[in-house]
Amino acid sequence: PSILPGALPQTAAKHPLQTITQTITQHWVSQGFFQTNTFPMVSEKALADLNLHADIVIQNPLSQDESIMRPDLLPSLLKVFQFNTKRQMENIKLFEIGKRFNRSEKGYEETQQCVALVSGGLLQPPYFEKDKAFNTLSFEQLKGWVEHLMGTRSEEHTSELQSPCNLVCRLLL
Repeated sequence: PSILPGALPQTAAKHPLQTITQTITQHWVSQGFFQTNTFPMVSEKALADLNLHADIVIQNPLSQDESIMRPDLLPSLLKVFQFNTKRQMENIKLFEIGKRFNRSEKGYEETQQCVALVSGGLLQPPYFEKDKAFNTLSFEQLKGWVEHLMGTRSEEHTSELQSPCNLVCRLLL
C-alpha cells in the first residue's frame, strides 16, 4: 500500500517487576554505583569459596569454569570486584540485578535478585584529596541508601515483591 493507516502506535503496559527493577537501578546509579551484567554461569570453586551449593549443573558446559547456573549473584559480583581491585581501583560501588537459578518442587525456579557491593570511600580520589575524613564511608551513609531505596517502593508494587517472582535485595560491605 502507498498510504499507511493513521493509527497511533500502541505501547504495552510495563510489568510491575520491570517498574521495580527500573526504580532500583535509578536509585543505585544516582548514588554513584556502577551496574554490572555478568554471565549467569559460575564455577564450582566460586560457590565453594562462599559456602554455596550447586543446584543446577550443566551437563555439557562450554567451559568447566562456568558449568553451574548461579544460585546467587554474589559469586559473579565478587569476580567483577576482584577484577577492579587488581587494577588498583580504591573506591568501588557496584550493583547487579539479575536472575538466580534454583531447584524447587516444581522443577527449576528463576528469581530476580539485586546485590550491591561497596568498598573504600564515597568518592574517587580527585574529589577528596584535601580532606580524606570527608570521604569515609559510614554506617549512616549505608543506612541512608537502604532507607531511601525502601522508601521508593510504592504500595501498589509491594505485593509483587512478595510473589514467587520476587526481587531479593542484598547490600554487601
